[in-house]
Amino acid sequence: MTTPHERRVGELDARRRVIADLEALIGSSTGSVPAADVAKAFEHGIALLPPNSKLLGTFEGLAQRLRREGSGRIAESGLRQLHTRLRREAEDVGRVVDARDARLRAKHG
Repeated sequence: MTTPHERRVGELDARRRVIADLEALIGSSTGSVPAADVAKAFEHGIALLPPNSKLLGTFEGLAQRLRREGSGRIAESGLRQLHTRLRREAEDVGRVVDARDARLRAKHG
């Protein structure tokens, strides 16, 4: 079983992975991105989440909805909005989690 801090670190890592994948999709976009590629980004994040993660249901739900879109495409502007929101959340969470992680590492040397 993971501690709450370990869960938060795993969730932050997963968020950062999804953000990096979305950045790559936006960078290679010609105006829209296949929904399946965006679903893969969330599935990569899911793989990093601990089993007791609160984000698991959210990421799984998004990936499933995107998969149902089939061959649909997502406008780059919508993807940018999603990326911005996720990045802002990761930055907010990251400030707290990274600071706590640094304190724990210093304490346990």
